Amino acid sequence: MRPVSGWREFRQCRRSSSRLALRCHIDWCSHNNTVSQPRDVTALVEHLGKIASAAPKTPFLYYHFPEMTGVNIPVYDVLVAGSKVIPTLSGAKFTSLDLGDYYRCVALEGKKRERVFFLPCFSILSFGSGGRFSILQGYEQMMLPCLSLGARGFIGLSYSYCAPIYHRLIEAVRKGDMATARSLQLKVPVFG
Repeated sequence: MRPVSGWREFRQCRRSSSRLALRCHIDWCSHNNTVSQPRDVTALVEHLGKIASAAPKTPFLYYHFPEMTGVNIPVYDVLVAGSKVIPTLSGAKFTSLDLGDYYRCVALEGKKRERVFFLPCFSILSFGSGGRFSILQGYEQMMLPCLSLGARGFIGLSYSYCAPIYHRLIEAVRKGDMATARSLQLKVPVFG
C-alpha cells in the first residue's frame, strides 16, 4: 500500500473500510512531514476525533509520547475533553515521565478487574482496567513508580521476553516487599 499524501486521500480511504482508513492515515502521518502539532487540547482532540471516526466501532487508545512527538498536552486534559466528543476513546498509552499527569489519569480509570494478555510484538500487562479508561504505562523502567501510584496496566516491548521479572515485581509490590521490587525493577531493560 502506498502512503497517502493528504486529507483528501484520507477521506477517500475512510469510505472504503475502517481498517483500511486507519492504515492509510497512519501511513500518511508516518511519511508526511507537514503534520502540524496541535496548539492546545481542543486542537488535539479535534485531530484525534478525525482519526477515531475512521473506525467508529473500534476502541480508540491515545498514544502519548511527548519525547517523540513534541506534543506535551496533559493526557488528563485530553481524556476529559476527548470523552465528550470521541465516543470510542478508551484510554491512553502513557509514554511519559510526568507522574503527576499519570496519577490524575489513573484516578479516572475506575473499577478493577484482573487480566493479563499478550500481543505478538508488544505485551500488555493489565490487572485493573474495566472502568471508563485504561491507562497503560509505556516505559518499562517506570513500572515500580507507577505501581505505587495505582497503575493497573502496562504496554511495552520487553513485557514478552521479560514477563517473569515483571510478574515477580508486581507480586512483590502486592506483598509489600519493596526491597525485592526495587531489585527486580533494576533488572528491567531500558529502551530509548
